[in-house]
Amino acid sequence: MVRHQFLVLAFAGSNPAAPAIIMKYNIDVAAEVSANGYGWLNGAGLDPTSEELKGLEDLAPLWDDLVLDPYLKVEGTTRLRKYSRYDLDVASGDVARLSHELFSQGEEHNPLFGGQERKFEPCPPELDENPYFLGLAGLIRQALPDIYGHWQMRTHMVRIQVTGGESAQPVPEGPHRDGYDYICISMIGRTGVSGGETTIYKKGEEAGTRTLINPGDGLILDDRRYTHDTTPLSLIEGNDSGSRDVFLFGFEPITV
Repeated sequence: MVRHQFLVLAFAGSNPAAPAIIMKYNIDVAAEVSANGYGWLNGAGLDPTSEELKGLEDLAPLWDDLVLDPYLKVEGTTRLRKYSRYDLDVASGDVARLSHELFSQGEEHNPLFGGQERKFEPCPPELDENPYFLGLAGLIRQALPDIYGHWQMRTHMVRIQVTGGESAQPVPEGPHRDGYDYICISMIGRTGVSGGETTIYKKGEEAGTRTLINPGDGLILDDRRYTHDTTPLSLIEGNDSGSRDVFLFGFEPITV
């Protein structure tokens, strides 16, 4: 994998770093990821009075302002999206937004869009100091190897919309790797839909599966060791439309 080269002391176009917050779940996620290469996050394990959970509630309306992903042309599937990059400082846990750029993946990782440079609107500035966003970054930081001082955190806000009688494909490329060292999926909310079961595979064999339902549910995954997939979404009877809102993160070391 080609490492992205950045100067870690002066990022062009970066913003001041937000201070570290570490979100607390009822499991040791870092130990899970270290031992197994993945860890499931249970939103029900978050303190209901925590600042982070309040931050999650504040984040949810931002998904209503996402814009259409013009690159996805899969019948029955509408995807809305925004994208930004951040620097995650392992020592301090600080998170700083990096300059905006086009998004691309290798063809070996994304058979639908690999090799394309895709342009997405940046994530809103409200993200940068939100306690849930920063707490999740702090949690993931604990699971990352400390041999690198900084990690690039590619951040996608994604909504999959479901309308009419069609099912929608959250992952139209099927089982795949994203092309990073680690990834994270974090559930923001879902309305009026069933399905969306996430499965991870090791050497083609199923290694774990779970449906992310509750806000705060999620998965941290070693993308080098596993592939992942998510099943289609369908409307629950009695609903004319529905949606599934998630954060998607990709982590790669920043080296000089």
